[in-house]
Amino acid sequence: MRSLPATSLIYKTTLFIVTLLYIVPSVIFSFPSATLTALVLSLFFLFKILIDNKIEKNTFIFIGYLLLCLFLLLIPFLYHGGLDNTVFKYFLYGLLSFVSSVTIISFYRSLYHENFEYYLLRNIVCVALINLALTTVILFSNSFMDVFYSVFSLSESAERYLKLGLRISGMFASGFSILSVFYALSLYLNLIIISEYELPPRVRLFYYISAVILFCGIVYSGRLGLIVIACVLTLSLVAKNNFFGLDKRLVIKIMLLSGVFSLFVIVKYHEQIYATLVWAFGVFGDNTISFIIENMLFFPKDYIIGIGSFGRGANVEYIESDLGFVLLSYYGGIFLSSFILVSFLFWAIYIQFFVRSSSRLKPFVTLLFLCHIAFNFKDVYFFGSSGVTQILFLTLSALFYKKKMQ
Repeated sequence: MRSLPATSLIYKTTLFIVTLLYIVPSVIFSFPSATLTALVLSLFFLFKILIDNKIEKNTFIFIGYLLLCLFLLLIPFLYHGGLDNTVFKYFLYGLLSFVSSVTIISFYRSLYHENFEYYLLRNIVCVALINLALTTVILFSNSFMDVFYSVFSLSESAERYLKLGLRISGMFASGFSILSVFYALSLYLNLIIISEYELPPRVRLFYYISAVILFCGIVYSGRLGLIVIACVLTLSLVAKNNFFGLDKRLVIKIMLLSGVFSLFVIVKYHEQIYATLVWAFGVFGDNTISFIIENMLFFPKDYIIGIGSFGRGANVEYIESDLGFVLLSYYGGIFLSSFILVSFLFWAIYIQFFVRSSSRLKPFVTLLFLCHIAFNFKDVYFFGSSGVTQILFLTLSALFYKKKMQ
């Protein structure tokens, strides 16, 4: 009997490691760990489907949706002679990532039973905290940074910002706005845990501290995540019926605690982080909306079918825009780009009004699909290996599984 707890601990530790490898888009010893993890988990999914000979209805519908997107993306790819397959690979990876999330959720369900959702959220929060802890050590220790990045690789742009001391992405191969959104989503899930679960005082204190730490991580990483969490907290205060899944008194406490702690950190360590904060938030004084409209919001002459280029492939001309909507319009035209964005709206409506689930994650998943529309007017958010997509798919699969358990 004594061997059972040890065995359970091994299973739980292994599942946490799998969750970390699945979520974080790392390149370890030149191998893309998230991609390899998704491939292995996808094989588990296929074997399980073949053995059980059944699949949950909403899971089947979402897989069908991703296959439809791949088919529509294949049309301009073939029409333009296979010029650029970048966005096609995003959605192909999205398909692998989603079925991988279904596999992971089945593991959580087998190990934690009816409490699986709590432990999933806990582990996502812990992944974010671990990355922040590593980022902090790297920030203050050059020797550790050298050793760490001899194992973990960075993209060219992330390495450039690291050398400039402007942004450290930790285990993430690339940072930018996606990392700040990742921390914002982790903070949101952290607050859902505090709001929705009965926790012992020590555990509750841990999540309060985690919330403050994650908020500091958002501030350090960039403006988009700060905008996301600021909108969530503000709307939570004015929304009726606890729509966002957060207790209003908790929101006020976290806003006060985070504000005081962030002010302390900025005053105490202003010399170390001043350059990063000026770079990350300087754009607020730069008339951002006007800059985007004037410099990044433009479309191809052939707006019906595009030019077959996403502007990010190895052998294609670079398109001087960061907006996912614009790049997808260049690839397959405005109608295809609009269809993809409208499909995010469809899923938000479908989940909110048509998926009957006991999951506490419905507001979170609904909001995240809506955010994907806005995100693509800032950067590229098309189901790639980013950490944000993986949180979306894990929570979506948990939501579908909760429906199945009813």
